[in-house]
Amino acid sequence: SAAAAASDALVVRFDPGTTPQQRAAALAAAGVTAAGDLAVPSAEVVAVGDDTTRRAALDALRARPEVRWAEPNLVYRALSVPNDPLLPRQWGLRNLGQDVDGVAGTAGADIGAEAGWALGTGDPSFAVAVVDSGISPGHPDLAPNISTAIPGTDLVDRDAAPVDLDGHGTLVAGILGARGDDGFGAAGVAWRVGLVPVRVLDESGAGTSARIAEGFGFASQRGVRLVNASLGGSSNSSLI
Repeated sequence: SAAAAASDALVVRFDPGTTPQQRAAALAAAGVTAAGDLAVPSAEVVAVGDDTTRRAALDALRARPEVRWAEPNLVYRALSVPNDPLLPRQWGLRNLGQDVDGVAGTAGADIGAEAGWALGTGDPSFAVAVVDSGISPGHPDLAPNISTAIPGTDLVDRDAAPVDLDGHGTLVAGILGARGDDGFGAAGVAWRVGLVPVRVLDESGAGTSARIAEGFGFASQRGVRLVNASLGGSSNSSLI
C-alpha cells in the first residue's frame, strides 16, 4: 500500500488543555516514551518496541480519556509511475494536462491509474480473457503477459493459435495489460496480468453471436472470472 506503519513509533494527539503531567502519565501507562513534539497542537511522537508492543500501546493510549487519537507513525512513498516512454501519450491513465497530438489535456481527467499503481500493479496469476480478434503473440509489450497457465484459443480458424489479423484485440489487450515499467512502449492498467486471448472476430473484426458466446463459455469453463469484450452490434443478443 501507499502507507505502511513504522514499527518504532506512534503518533498521539492529546485533548487541548491537558497538562504535561497528564500527558506523561498517559504515556507511562501505555509503556511508551516521548520521542519528539510535532508542528501539530497537542501532538507528539512516541517510541515503542516491536509490533506486539505497538498494538498494545495503541490500545492503551486510545483508552485514555485525555487522548484524542493515537495511530502508527505511517511511512508514505512516492506513487508508482512506470518508465514506459509512451506513457505521456496515455492521458486516460495519467493526465497532467499534457499536449497529445496538438490537443491540450485537462489535468486529472483520467482513471486515477497512478493512485491505483501505488496499491498494486497486477499479478501474472490473475487471468483475464480478451474475447476479441486475438492478440499478436510476438508483441514485445504483450508477450510477457500472455498467460501460460491457461492457453488461449482461436474459435474462428478452430485451432490453438489466436493470432490477431485485425488489430483490435491487440489494442484492447495493450490498454488492459501492456507490460509496464519495462522501459518500452506503453503501460497497461495492469502491468502484470495473465492475458488469455480468445479469438472470436475474424480479420475484418466481425464475429457471430454464437461464436462470441462460445468464447465466453471457453473462458468460464477454464475458471477465468474476468472477461473483456469490447464489442457492439445493431441489437441485443439473448444468447450473449
